[in-house]
Amino acid sequence: MFCSNCGANLPEGSRFCSKCGASLSGGSSGGKNNSGALTRREVASRYKDPGELLEDFNNADRRTQDLMWKIVIEGTFSELFNKRKQFDHYGTNIYIIGKDSITREMKENLSDYYMTDDPEETPLLVFDYTGKGTLKEGFVITNSRFIFNYGGRGQQEFELNELEDVEVGKALLANVMYLHTVDGVKSDKIFLTTAGDEMGFASTFRELVRRINKFYNYFAGTLEPESIGGGGDTDKIIRACHCVQFGAGTSCEVGDPVLTPKNSKRVAKARMYFRIPENEDVYFIYDSTVFGGCEHGFAVCSGGVYYCGDHDSPEYLDWEDYEDAAINGGTLSVSINGANFAAGFSGKKLLMLLQALQQ
Repeated sequence: MFCSNCGANLPEGSRFCSKCGASLSGGSSGGKNNSGALTRREVASRYKDPGELLEDFNNADRRTQDLMWKIVIEGTFSELFNKRKQFDHYGTNIYIIGKDSITREMKENLSDYYMTDDPEETPLLVFDYTGKGTLKEGFVITNSRFIFNYGGRGQQEFELNELEDVEVGKALLANVMYLHTVDGVKSDKIFLTTAGDEMGFASTFRELVRRINKFYNYFAGTLEPESIGGGGDTDKIIRACHCVQFGAGTSCEVGDPVLTPKNSKRVAKARMYFRIPENEDVYFIYDSTVFGGCEHGFAVCSGGVYYCGDHDSPEYLDWEDYEDAAINGGTLSVSINGANFAAGFSGKKLLMLLQALQQ
C-alpha cells in the first residue's frame, strides 16, 4: 500500500505513514491536523489497547514513537500509582500530580528546574526531600524521564524507557535506591528518606520500571507481545509482603525486588538452606535461627514458598498447593503444614503475611 499524503511504499495494514506520519485510517482528521502527522490526542485515542500499539510501533515515525512511549508510561504509572488509598501513608513529601494539590511555588520550581521545552512532557510524581516546595533536592518522574538532585552534585536524569531495574539497599542509616539502565549504567544513591512507606514506594516504582522495560524489550525484538502486561502474580506477592510492617529488630528481610541488595548474605544462606533455585526471585525471608544462621524459617519466592521448620527438612509449596496449606500461628510461633518456626513477638504479623499470601 502507498501513503495518500507522500506516496511512500508501506506494509499492508499500516495505520499511519512511517515517513511523514500521515493517518491512513481513512478520511481526514476533520481539518484539525493539516500536516497529516498524528497528534498526541489521536495517538492516545487510537491506541487504547497496548497490543495494537505494539503492532504499529516499528512502522511509526520517530515523533509518533515518542508519543507512544509517553502513553505507555502514563498508563502504567496511572495503574500503579494513582491509587489514592495506597499512597495516603507515603508521607507528605510525595506528590502525585493530578491527585495531590501543589503550591504555586512548587509548580513554578518544577517548570524551572526539571521540565524541558518538550510540550508533551508531563510531570507524574514529585518527591520533594524538604517538603517546602523548593525542589532543590529530590526527584521528579515525568512521562519520559527520571530526574533528581541531591547534595549539590548537579542534576542527573535517565530516560524511563532505558531503565532496566531498580535496586534498593542501605547507605548509612537510610534506605536508598539505585537505577540500572539497559546498557549497564548504575545511578548514584537516590535517598528514600521521608517517603513514609519507603519500601512500598520502592516496590511500586520497581514494578513501573519492570513493566516499561517489557515494552522496551518488545520494541527491540527480544520479547513476545503476550509477555507484555501488568505485574500479575508478582504484584500480588509484593503487596502481600507489605501487608504488615516489621520492626528493625526482627529476623525478617524483604528480598531481591524491594530491599535486599543482590549480594545479601541472608538471601545467599536462604538459597542454600531452603534449597531455592537461582532462577527464583526472593521477595521475603523469615529467619527463625538464632544469630541469623538462616537454617530454619521460610522464604517467599516467585514460584512459591520454601521453608524449613525448626526440626524438619526443607520443603517447598508452589502457589497452587500453597492455597490449601494449613497455616497456623500464635503469639510466639507460626507453622506451615505442621512445620513450626519460632517467631517471638512477630508471630501474629508473620501469620498475617502468610494468610495474605494464601488469599
